[in-house]
Amino acid sequence: MKNSKEILNRLLSLPMFSGLNYDDVIQIAGYARLDFHEVVAGETIVREGEPNNRIIFMITGTVLTTSYSDDRAYSITENLESPFAFQPETMFGKTQYFVSTLTALTSCSYLVLSKRDVVRISETNEVFRFNLFSFISTSCQMLYRRLWRVPPQTASEAVVRFLQLRCLKPAGQKNVHIKLSRLAEETGFNYLAVSKAIAKMKEEGLLMHSRGEIKVPALERLIKEIRS
Repeated sequence: MKNSKEILNRLLSLPMFSGLNYDDVIQIAGYARLDFHEVVAGETIVREGEPNNRIIFMITGTVLTTSYSDDRAYSITENLESPFAFQPETMFGKTQYFVSTLTALTSCSYLVLSKRDVVRISETNEVFRFNLFSFISTSCQMLYRRLWRVPPQTASEAVVRFLQLRCLKPAGQKNVHIKLSRLAEETGFNYLAVSKAIAKMKEEGLLMHSRGEIKVPALERLIKEIRS
């Protein structure tokens, strides 16, 4: 694991710890368990459907997140760089389980805070409590606003919207395992239109396509090019 100062710097860079300092973290460590872990490449950190009774803060390394449709007909795998908090919004509410699988792509280190300790810290630290509420509220607001966006006008825009709605972050590498016939159903455009759109984006170097798989090297570039 990297030195303690670097770990603290990365931890304090997360939205949940915004406004806190070293002394605040040391004080928190006095009554809450800051459980650090290290994993090697290929190791699964958490699986989809596993009960979420803690917050996982990725501190260092690169991970893969894989999310599936309800009928398991397609999946999206994303490359995410640390630091970030993994799905803290699923720790509360009606369905308290992880909705994606998290796997280490490189050697990683992460911090775990139990749900009990999260509540305890929220009760004693006003800044942390505000950050937690702000994080969850912002996530809900972003999801709500997506419903009111102008519908895609072309098949290319529809494919991009499909990815934006389902990816945890609108940037980075994405691997989509899906048949074009299902992608056509999901986007509301016919198979021929979607096929032509994918072929054009492939020709422009925005993605790679093989049977049943679409690879997007940088989603942010795809979004920018289709919008322009």
